[in-house]
Amino acid sequence: MRHNAHVKHFGRKQGPRKALLRGLVNSLVEHGRIKTTLAKAKELRRHVEKAITLGKSNRFMRVVSFLLGIRTRRLLR
Repeated sequence: MRHNAHVKHFGRKQGPRKALLRGLVNSLVEHGRIKTTLAKAKELRRHVEKAITLGKSNRFMRVVSFLLGIRTRRLLR
């Protein structure tokens, strides 16, 4: 049984899964709406809400950690 297993794996290892979610977060922030599967959207919601909370924070290091997670310059403007 998988008690307390809260991460969806999507049939990928950790590196490709992180890249997938990072790309989905960047696309959602950039375009405002994306098409994806329900399972990916549910997992994406956790990451987007966390990124928004970090972006709204007044603490310098939290904002820096949020900006380091964003890999494209278009989203920094």
